[in-house]
Amino acid sequence: MSKNKKLLLIYVFTLTIFPLILSGILNVIPVITEERGLVFVNLSVYAILMLSICRLYGKEIKEDLKKEKIAGQVIKYGMGCWLVGIVTARIADLFAAETAGNQQIVDEIVVSDWILSMMIFGLFGPIVEEIIFRYIIMGKIYTYGKVRAILVSSVLFGILHMSRISMAEFLIYFISGIYLGVVYDKTKRISVCIGAHCFHNLISILLSVLLLN
Repeated sequence: MSKNKKLLLIYVFTLTIFPLILSGILNVIPVITEERGLVFVNLSVYAILMLSICRLYGKEIKEDLKKEKIAGQVIKYGMGCWLVGIVTARIADLFAAETAGNQQIVDEIVVSDWILSMMIFGLFGPIVEEIIFRYIIMGKIYTYGKVRAILVSSVLFGILHMSRISMAEFLIYFISGIYLGVVYDKTKRISVCIGAHCFHNLISILLSVLLLN
């Protein structure tokens, strides 16, 4: 089995079956509150995925980082990603949607422990998602054309971020996925996409911390 298939199987398992099993175990432990359980489940999921990525793709990411300095590109595309996030949030408002379910989870963890939230959503999440959606999925579909590769990866990115059937929630991640897909197509460097995604999420978390406190 190729390493791409291995990681995709691990990704599906850790986002579906594993959280249910772990949540069931935590529910019978009296000292574990709902907030602590939520943090522990998310941290466990991303810890498994990060270990898998380091094991399967560590060398490739290191080689990509060695090509040339990326700080300027990360800041430039990271700011662009953040601006796209603001625009898509306003578009979502047109659908009179409530706060996206995924964002509610982020807010709950931010309130519970903002340092852990930065680790989970500001670092681990972007690394995992860029490897899955840009490096693997886009890379696999590139043979059928870059436009198709960007669209398919963005649709999957949007669908897998939906906590319920919500067009607004789908649009937020679909449009962000298109932006990151274009960045990957333009730079051909997954490290730049990871950096831009991390930049966006960290800025968003810091703003949430300031607004929620």
